[in-house]
Amino acid sequence: TRRSSDLRSRLQKITHVDSVWTINTSHSVTMKIAVEGCCHGELDKIYETIQFLEKKENVKVDLLLCCGDFQAVRNEADMKCMAVPPKYRQMQTFYKYYSGEKKAPVLTVFIGGNHEAS
Repeated sequence: TRRSSDLRSRLQKITHVDSVWTINTSHSVTMKIAVEGCCHGELDKIYETIQFLEKKENVKVDLLLCCGDFQAVRNEADMKCMAVPPKYRQMQTFYKYYSGEKKAPVLTVFIGGNHEAS
């Protein structure tokens, strides 16, 4: 199906860009941290990929760091103030999490990139 094809494509990219780190603290606490590069608001694809990797590797990701261009587009008005060419102005899936329609399956921290709206 198209959805599984998209996931396979995403997994091919993730091996080159993203990573999951294991952090051990002095209190013997281990954290699995996933790091994502520019995601351009595609949260559904990112969370699907993390869930796939968790099942495949039998791990639980504790934290997701999204570093780079995120594009937290909540509505049509947000797209008008994005510092990107018009052909890149797309809603993607962030709005679903912003509106409460969906809930992030893992604690997610965003570190914006150079194309974020001001």
